[in-house]
Amino acid sequence: MATVTRKWLKTDLEKNTNKYWGFTAEELPNGLLNVKFGWGRVKENGDYSGVRVKVISKSELESKILEQETKDGYVEIDYGQSAVLDYNGKTVSDISGRVATLVQLLMEQANRSIYKYLNASLDSISLRVLNSADDILSLMDKNGVTAELLQSFYQTIPTKLPARIYIQELMREFDISEQRNRIAQMRGAVKYNNRSGQSLVDLIGAEIEEVSPHEDDYKWVVKKSNERDPNDPVNHKIVVTDVYRVRIPEERKSFTETGIGNVTRLFHGTSIGNVAHILRGGLKTEHSRYGLFGKGIYGADYMGKSCIYTDRISNAPNLMLVCDFALGNQMIASGEMTRIDKSPNGYDSVFAKKGHTNYNGRKVHQNEFIVYKNNQVTVTHIVVGRWQ
Repeated sequence: MATVTRKWLKTDLEKNTNKYWGFTAEELPNGLLNVKFGWGRVKENGDYSGVRVKVISKSELESKILEQETKDGYVEIDYGQSAVLDYNGKTVSDISGRVATLVQLLMEQANRSIYKYLNASLDSISLRVLNSADDILSLMDKNGVTAELLQSFYQTIPTKLPARIYIQELMREFDISEQRNRIAQMRGAVKYNNRSGQSLVDLIGAEIEEVSPHEDDYKWVVKKSNERDPNDPVNHKIVVTDVYRVRIPEERKSFTETGIGNVTRLFHGTSIGNVAHILRGGLKTEHSRYGLFGKGIYGADYMGKSCIYTDRISNAPNLMLVCDFALGNQMIASGEMTRIDKSPNGYDSVFAKKGHTNYNGRKVHQNEFIVYKNNQVTVTHIVVGRWQ
């Protein structure tokens, strides 16, 4: 018997329970097992809050497992494929220059973001588990966030919950779009850990190459970064340090085939922790929240506007995306359109026009462009810099 690690989860919102039980067992020469049991909440490094080591027989261990599952109601976590595989293809260290630094930064920030809400190590999450969680979110779309579905979701995804659980409060605060974004983050990280193949696309899902400061793309970004708007209440000073050209194969193919014209290059701000999973499949409307102009993908022609939606960390790298938007026939919004999730009839996109469109009794300060279909956007560049 090789060394075996297994974990179980017990979530009961009505009883204020969200805990784990598990073990790592190693067979000894005499046939007995040296078992390290763990229980309680799981820390980021995978350790349990309580630990005990015992030497027991295989039958004793099987009896203990049966007791945990039948008497105490623990459900085993589906590891699926091992989370760390031998990788004979390209690793981060094999990628040349600044691209390697970028990939490393993206994965570190993605993991940091994930561990803000995940109450387990990523080793305990499989793609099957994430697919099951997606199915539960789809049921919530149809039936609303019920106590039963909430229980199922947290039983599937080990989540950090308050020390004292109030079901009605959890139901009110449960954000389906945010949870989809989290599932996408974890899916990107799991695929990265389970990577196999020879190309950069296999490694992170996209083709990336550094753009030279002498190229027109780089000069355009720098020019846009120097623009100032007197109506901008923040007016960040944007210092561009690196620009990378990006191609997400499936996303680019879908965008090319959409047939919608009026393609415009715009900026899109997001948290650095989201970029790794965006590179896996592009920007998705299903990961968006309802904004002033509904549930869509937002872009801006003024870089300072998109800065607002980045992490805005002082004296640290910040990221912003450059995207091509197929805007087609635009509807100029006269006011807020908070509840829409598709373009108005006869239009392909919505244009919130500076100085024209109203919100909360005021005019919007900067232009915003909103599309409501995934195939109307393709990521073209990543901009790295410092916002001051």
